[in-house]
Amino acid sequence: VFLLIRHPLAPKTAEEGMADRGSLWRQIQLIFSTAVSTLTHGTNGDGIPATCKILRRLKTTMDKVNPDMSDLIYSLSDLALFVVVDHAGAKGWDTSKFPGHVVYPTQLFKTTQFMASGPPVKEGAQPGLGDYSHLPRGYVIVRSVPIASTNSAAAAKPAKRARAK
Repeated sequence: VFLLIRHPLAPKTAEEGMADRGSLWRQIQLIFSTAVSTLTHGTNGDGIPATCKILRRLKTTMDKVNPDMSDLIYSLSDLALFVVVDHAGAKGWDTSKFPGHVVYPTQLFKTTQFMASGPPVKEGAQPGLGDYSHLPRGYVIVRSVPIASTNSAAAAKPAKRARAK
């Protein structure tokens, strides 16, 4: 998460990432989806609860190198959590609470006492809190990118998607 928010394809601000229903996060989401699929291939998903806790608890940290990028950490941790939970659900894996303690590298993250709140769902509402609160409402996971083809049947095939709740 720390490195991906610094990737050239990542949005430069949280507001930019929220624009157009999160379209600027698509390439990063595909990178993360590939990583999750590759890292869990051949496993039974035992590490999923710990991974979910790590991603959720990132909202109790700040970027120590550049505190202005903390909102991007929160957005990408929500995106990553969404991808991991979606992948685990497709495999029938457990995403329950992990009882262990999570520690982050102190060179990269500063721990805070409170969870970061996201923007309100609608004007005048309370700030969003919890899973997916830093993603645009209705964000959709793209599982594949349509590739231009000379074959019209292949070009007409829609991409598989999962929708945020």
